[in-house]
Amino acid sequence: MITKGYVKELWHLYVVEFLTSFYFARAIVILFFLSKGLSLAQIGFTGTVIYGTNMIFEYPSGIFADKYGRKLSIQIASIGAAIGSLVYALGPGFYSIIIASAIWGMSWSFFSGSKEAITYDSLYSIKKEKLNKDVIGFMDSIAFLGLIIATYVGHFLYQIDPKYPFLASAVVYSLAAFVFASYKEPKQHKSAETLDVKKAFKEGVALILKNKTLFYVFILSIVVFFFEHAWYETNQPLLLEAGLPNSLLSTYFVIGSILCMIGGVLLPKLVHSLKIRRSIIVVIVLQSVGLLFISTKAILFVAPFSYFLIISHLMWSYIDADIIHKHIPSKIRATAMSGRQSMISFVYLLNPWIMAYLVQTFRWVVFVYSAIAVFVIGIIVLFIGKEYLNNSDSH
Repeated sequence: MITKGYVKELWHLYVVEFLTSFYFARAIVILFFLSKGLSLAQIGFTGTVIYGTNMIFEYPSGIFADKYGRKLSIQIASIGAAIGSLVYALGPGFYSIIIASAIWGMSWSFFSGSKEAITYDSLYSIKKEKLNKDVIGFMDSIAFLGLIIATYVGHFLYQIDPKYPFLASAVVYSLAAFVFASYKEPKQHKSAETLDVKKAFKEGVALILKNKTLFYVFILSIVVFFFEHAWYETNQPLLLEAGLPNSLLSTYFVIGSILCMIGGVLLPKLVHSLKIRRSIIVVIVLQSVGLLFISTKAILFVAPFSYFLIISHLMWSYIDADIIHKHIPSKIRATAMSGRQSMISFVYLLNPWIMAYLVQTFRWVVFVYSAIAVFVIGIIVLFIGKEYLNNSDSH
């Protein structure tokens, strides 16, 4: 039931999750960049900038969250996203978009890991930590509801003025930071003086690399989702090229959000029933099949099967949540998760740019090879690490 994921003491978190999901530019951001004169490769490069900035700030932001509070980290992330949105809206061209992307990357790093950590800690403080996965699923559903509203409203605002979706996002993100100011963070995670930053840094890196379960999950998260950027960096013009009417572009994204809202309720239960290893197999298959059918260039296949990428990513988040909260101590959880994300960002640094360039050059055939790579490499890594992934199951 949806109500299982609602815990009244966490209402601040639900409101902030809802507000920060209001990304009004979701259905038009690539078209906006194209209107500014950017090529697909340049648009991909903005993703590289986001990953690069994220790589630089991810680990320090994780230490900051563990030392000074996850609440403050989330507020900084919200304000940073608001500033980045303003720069996107008001900047003149490519270089201002690069600056805005860098600000977004920094903001992303402050948000990454902090939401999951503060949610678990808040539940732990009221002895309801067993509901963590259900609460995360409920929060995801709330976020996708906000994204549905923002997608339609943003497409409407774009027709009036291309800047308006970004300006609207800036206002809502600022509101999220204001609302969260009244939230009381659990006391046991506000002890800045008790956390040794240098020790936390070493422990976080060592934990990800030496714990075999965390290591194989880290490798799989790179392998399985590496190639989907070929779609995410180019999907709006490709959908139009495949035959989707421009008027239905926002509806396409809204359907994806609705599926994710449903997934936020059902997927945690599916992961629970399938257990970790079989759930990972499902994720690999969904990614591979989704990429393969995108390559058909036929809108009747491209549109529905591209949702497989979204669903698989969402399902992975629940697999990840199960493993993280079993293998990473609460005190350094944000630090360790940020360290892992920093390493992922390093691997992904040139990924968006390269993938967008490949699609710009070779078009739809890129997705065929991507599908094959995800399936083959993903299954190989899963087979090698099967002992540790089987043992990681918490059910």
